[in-house]
Amino acid sequence: MEKMLKLLSIAALVFVSSSCSLPNLDAARSKKYIDSIYFSSESTKTTATCLKRGWEKTKTYASWGVSVDEYKINNGYVLYTQYFYEVLDIYPFNSGSKIVYYHNGSESVNTKELLINEINKCVK
Repeated sequence: MEKMLKLLSIAALVFVSSSCSLPNLDAARSKKYIDSIYFSSESTKTTATCLKRGWEKTKTYASWGVSVDEYKINNGYVLYTQYFYEVLDIYPFNSGSKIVYYHNGSESVNTKELLINEINKCVK
């Protein structure tokens, strides 16, 4: 009986672990619909730099900050947090930038509100 409980615990842990993270950017974009769209009069590079700095300093999950990686695509940028829970696509738009925000993270940790506050600071 004890051995069976251990096996069930391990199976539950594996299931929860696999369902919490997303494997790549495409999965993050398709898991949920776009959360919100923003526009900035700044260039994509200036906007991406502002957003990256803001997101990196934001404290979310307990004591560690959001780590952001940046990849340049199609004259724009992609910023995303660990496990692709939060993704920003930053594209050229008119003479500024269009920011598409995908939220796939937890609602219980206040992450979304903190990161949207940082987006709003960079939108000019």
